[in-house]
Amino acid sequence: MPITRTIMVDDDGSGLTGTIINNAWKQELYNQIDAIGPWVDVAFSAGNFTATGGTWTVTGAQQVAFAYRLDGKLAHVSLNLQGTTIGGTPNVLTVTCPAAIGAWRNQGIQPIALYMSAAAGQVGVAAWSAGATVLSIYRDLAATPFPAGALHLGGTLALPLA
Repeated sequence: MPITRTIMVDDDGSGLTGTIINNAWKQELYNQIDAIGPWVDVAFSAGNFTATGGTWTVTGAQQVAFAYRLDGKLAHVSLNLQGTTIGGTPNVLTVTCPAAIGAWRNQGIQPIALYMSAAAGQVGVAAWSAGATVLSIYRDLAATPFPAGALHLGGTLALPLA
């Protein structure tokens, strides 16, 4: 949503005093703020959630929030999944992000909150590869398998775009 813009006026109305430059700067700042996109909710699709070495079941009712917003060459992705089910012992959970976000610019790792009902809560990591459009979620940096049972996952990540 664009912000309400106000214009700086000249101190004396002559158009010759210094605030003309200040107004140009202020309008440039407004343009940068307006460039930040609104949050866009991602429609539920079970295919967005997969696992390697086991299963990860996510239903529409469990996707409490999955949204993104674009800010120039940065995407903010917010994810909140409650009561999902892990089968077997997968070591990687994968979240496919919407095509509208585009591909990542470089590789990265960021913390993401995990709470496993069958085990203690912890902070895992979300990783991505350059050119990819999926997030890989790991229980820890050693890729320790997730235990079978319920999993709650949440966090907001800032991802550089190509």
